[in-house]
Amino acid sequence: PPSPGPGVCGSWGGAGPMDLDGAAADPRGERKDEEDGDNEEEEMIEINLAQSLFDSHVEEDVHSALDYMRRSYGFYIPEAEFIEDMDELLEYLHSKVKIGCCCLFCNRTFRSSQACQQHMIDKSHCKIKYDEQADFDELSDFYDFSSTYPTAAGGSG
Repeated sequence: PPSPGPGVCGSWGGAGPMDLDGAAADPRGERKDEEDGDNEEEEMIEINLAQSLFDSHVEEDVHSALDYMRRSYGFYIPEAEFIEDMDELLEYLHSKVKIGCCCLFCNRTFRSSQACQQHMIDKSHCKIKYDEQADFDELSDFYDFSSTYPTAAGGSG
């Protein structure tokens, strides 16, 4: 799945605590090779698709988590019927919040994912911005609108 890249959430490149080639990065931006990092596992962020994007609540499955986020925060996936792979989209959104510490709505970045989550709750940003072309572009890889395209005359649908 696509990772939030340049232009999404400021300068966050989507690599989070790991460099693109898999080496852990320290807070000064310098790389640590695997043999140098004894606490490397502590730096890894686990993504659980059954966990809420906005708090630590975990449900039994992805659909229950989506329902929980809808009921608790008003969160919904725009045009969900056209999502090709909901798990991939949720993995992207979790990465954006938990690794990139980036608000789903305004793309503001924070020092921690908890600060990001609190911002989204406080500012009613528990939603996906889906109003402008840039918003569509960010998420377009997750959607398939081909079923809405007109078919050629005489062709089968």
